[in-house]
Amino acid sequence: MLSDMKIGTRLVIVLSTLMISMLVIGGLGLYNASRGNQSLHILYTDRMLAGISLGLIDQNMLYNRLSIANAVIHPEQMKANAEDVKATKDLIDKEWAEYMAKNMYEDEKKLAADFVESRAKFVEQYIKPAVTAMESGELPKLSELNSHGKSMYVGIKKDINELIQLQEREATKLFEQSDAEFGTIRMVSIVLIVLGGLLGVVLGLSIIRGINTSVGDLRSAMVKMSANGDLTARVKVHGKDEIGEAATAFNELIEGFSG
Repeated sequence: MLSDMKIGTRLVIVLSTLMISMLVIGGLGLYNASRGNQSLHILYTDRMLAGISLGLIDQNMLYNRLSIANAVIHPEQMKANAEDVKATKDLIDKEWAEYMAKNMYEDEKKLAADFVESRAKFVEQYIKPAVTAMESGELPKLSELNSHGKSMYVGIKKDINELIQLQEREATKLFEQSDAEFGTIRMVSIVLIVLGGLLGVVLGLSIIRGINTSVGDLRSAMVKMSANGDLTARVKVHGKDEIGEAATAFNELIEGFSG
């Protein structure tokens, strides 16, 4: 089949095969890079930043607990501690608003709703009354609230920890998915490189062998005729390419001489 094609056509087929392989491999590389960049973006915006916000919320909630406990131990610092608690509560509100603004999974929305509910009770039944008690210098009331707040803090701490753990699980899952996609695309790319290389070598060798055979037969006939004037020598025509046409023309020429 290839021997019936022009030499230029066969070379175009080889070059086209190699070019298509390069384009496919390059396209897979770009796709993999794009997917990797998308995964990193999701990991950064939806998981890393969310984890940082939740960590700050957890840290600030603990700070408020310690500030209230410190006010019980050091009543003279009540007013300063009250200001610290209010400022920290505002920071928690800000961090939580930023966290809620990101994309969330359904199970994450449920955990977030549980945290909102438990924190609302924590603020209304513990933080605000404690601030009022500190501002008015009511130590017995503050001491009572501090004792009551321990059990409430355990519940809200559990809710925030579940959200933090969810970020870790989702980040791990995203990494594993990205790593699996990379492995698949890498394997496909290797297979295409090998197949493209083998196909190029096979086609190239086929062209070279066909040309060498045709040129060799034509040369042998011409040398034989030139050496002893044998006009019965004929060239075997191997195809319809340029060399095949030259061989056919040579045979017709010799036929004319011998006729």
